[in-house]
Amino acid sequence: GWSPNIKHGDPTSETYLEYGTRSKRRAWAAYTQGVWDINDDFTLTFGVRWAEDDFRGQENLVIPTIVDVFTGITQGIFSSAGLGIGDSTTDGWANFNMLRGALDPVTFEPTGVVDPWVDGFPTYVSVHRNMDRVDRKVTGRLNLDWTPNDRDLWYFSVTSGYRSGGFNLVFFSTTFEYDPEELIAYEIGYKGQFFNDTLQVFASTYYYDYSNIHTFGSEVSAATGGTTTSVLEAPGAEILGAEAEILWLATDTITIGGNVSYTPSEYTKSLLIQDAADFRFPDDLIPNQDTNLDIKGNQVLQVPEYKGSAFVTWDYPMGERGDFALTLSASWISEVYFSQFETDFDRAPAYERYDLRGTWMSPNKNWIVTGFVHNLADEIGIRQIEPHGVTDGYRRTGQVTEPRLYGLEVTWNLN
Repeated sequence: GWSPNIKHGDPTSETYLEYGTRSKRRAWAAYTQGVWDINDDFTLTFGVRWAEDDFRGQENLVIPTIVDVFTGITQGIFSSAGLGIGDSTTDGWANFNMLRGALDPVTFEPTGVVDPWVDGFPTYVSVHRNMDRVDRKVTGRLNLDWTPNDRDLWYFSVTSGYRSGGFNLVFFSTTFEYDPEELIAYEIGYKGQFFNDTLQVFASTYYYDYSNIHTFGSEVSAATGGTTTSVLEAPGAEILGAEAEILWLATDTITIGGNVSYTPSEYTKSLLIQDAADFRFPDDLIPNQDTNLDIKGNQVLQVPEYKGSAFVTWDYPMGERGDFALTLSASWISEVYFSQFETDFDRAPAYERYDLRGTWMSPNKNWIVTGFVHNLADEIGIRQIEPHGVTDGYRRTGQVTEPRLYGLEVTWNLN
């Protein structure tokens, strides 16, 4: 088949298109931090960071196409009206095919006669786009620690964050570049120990204020006419959060731990995006319809609202027969949206998972034998959903968690 040579691009077999892209990024950064011990209880940490990202990219695309010079001409010349044998002006192509023997004049069935010249002239369209951008940003961090005693620590921090912009390469997206992602993060946290230092507690609450956050959207490419998935800029988003973690040495042989988080989030400003993967609005059947949807108020992409895990470990010393430990763990996650539009067909339901692991270790620690069962309840969860548009039948693909898995591990240490 046809395979042109594009610099920096590999031939793409099994398709009539040839893409070639190249990108180059250079990044520089400088960071400094200072610590001020105000007194025995308070410590102030401050830092500043300068970053510069120089990003260059190019897209190359060659599209084979056909220049059709016959359809319009034959429709007029060979129509019944054009030949003076009737009034129709739309049967020219059929009359032309009968005259050249490609269409039976009685049955109107194709005869199998093929004349490649009537299909038009093959030609190629080559498209090139060169892009260059430089992003510079100064960010900072301010953190205040308060240690009223040896067992408690409170901290208060404000941090500005930045992720450089970039390009939507390969498919000649209408939005060919996007600006940096920026936020200011506020956090209050606590770390403490209780019950003679047998219980450790970590807790924090935070607020992320995005002035610009990267998301994804579908666009129609002006170069190819196809639908592309591009990184877009949502002009605002907020993520609130609270999380806690504990580690408790309940007895000499029992350890309990766990963590839980609550993270509500939403896009706070309007952004109209087309949902090209929504089968309720098939653009091929109902063209030119306005399918842009406003994502303001929707949950931020792939941010679950609830998440947590817990475990309990029982250690059983057996003296000269070694040591045995049994651990039961559990984890759970709330529903997750893999689309900014919060549609049910792009939502992964909540799921739980339980694991069991038992480990025996020889007295000299040379032998370790572990038996395990992953996903005790054999509950399958959806970890990723990938939506597809009209060319793929609006199907959804994705990744799921592993089914119940059990096994045995044996380790022998030669030392």
